[in-house]
Amino acid sequence: MRGPATPTYAYLCLAGSMALVGANVAVGKLIVAEIPVFVFSGLRFAVACSVLAPFALLANRRDSHRLKWNDWRDLFLQSFFGVFLFTVLMLYGVTMTSASSAGVIAGAIPAAIAILAWLLLGEHPSRRALLGIVLAVLGVIALNLGGAVPHSAPSEAAGGPEALGMLLVGGAVISEALFTIFAKRGAATVPPMRMVFYVNLFGLILVAPFAIWSGLAFEPAAVSTSAWFLAFYYALTGSVISFFLWYIGVKHVPAAQAGVFTAVLPLLAVSVSVIFLGETISALLIFGMLCVISAVLLVTTSKP
Repeated sequence: MRGPATPTYAYLCLAGSMALVGANVAVGKLIVAEIPVFVFSGLRFAVACSVLAPFALLANRRDSHRLKWNDWRDLFLQSFFGVFLFTVLMLYGVTMTSASSAGVIAGAIPAAIAILAWLLLGEHPSRRALLGIVLAVLGVIALNLGGAVPHSAPSEAAGGPEALGMLLVGGAVISEALFTIFAKRGAATVPPMRMVFYVNLFGLILVAPFAIWSGLAFEPAAVSTSAWFLAFYYALTGSVISFFLWYIGVKHVPAAQAGVFTAVLPLLAVSVSVIFLGETISALLIFGMLCVISAVLLVTTSKP
């Protein structure tokens, strides 16, 4: 597949990827209400690999590039940090800290990506792009404090020290940032379709032991048909299409600018909550939405 001719197409891919992830937040909550998290994760990756296998095989035949050690390393690290470790750290982190605290920390993802892109990739964003990154961070924090937190509230039964919870969420932020860095580096040599397949395959391998252990007490017959349908839908949109779009986008724009688009996730969560769930919109939410929109506009009009 040939890459996009203009950065505009890449920006649309990045925004589309995060829009799918944001739309799946509510879907994921419905799924894990009936299917254990690790069982669902294993199912998600298994479905994605099954769907992607024929396309990946075709891509392997068409692409003359032979994957080297560095390619395999970056593919594994993407899956380890962005898929496996991020999920585990965020999952347990939000059970030990307040949802608002977790949301504020998660708001640092665009800044974390920019810093790591500078340290590891040697990127130097323009002043315009830097302003966009700052606005994205402010916007996400405002959206989370305003009530649009894309994570579940902490469980009082789980308890746990607040500081440890915040540390775990912070680790999730770094993991997500590293995913974008390794994706940017890998996209230079590995076609998007092959990247999506191998990242999901590594994800399946990493989560398999936990899925098997969690599945010992799982009763599939107790799961509703709608939950199974949503699980397959999530696998296709969250593990296939969103990854594919992200890889296309991050290949053609700097990682720091791509990171700003992670702010689209809570922005969409706000929009869905207000439009479809009838939630009241506050001044803080409006401020956050304006910050995110301004950040995206600044970044998309900056020179890559």
